[in-house]
Amino acid sequence: MYRLNYESLYIEVEMREVKSTSIQIVTFSGKFNHQNAYTISRNLQDLFKDEVYDLVLNLSDLKYINSVDLQF
Repeated sequence: MYRLNYESLYIEVEMREVKSTSIQIVTFSGKFNHQNAYTISRNLQDLFKDEVYDLVLNLSDLKYINSVDLQF
């Protein structure tokens, strides 16, 4: 597992095997807003460095997101 830290938000990434397929569980915690959206969207490319493209997004700890931030 690794963690990406940003102002008012952190993202944890965990690899799991489900039915012999590798998936990434990506948990967003905090506030995803216009102040950190650009930096985060550039760094989210790192999620695919291991060439695992099956993702589960856990947004249950996300306190705020606006429509501009959804463009990543």
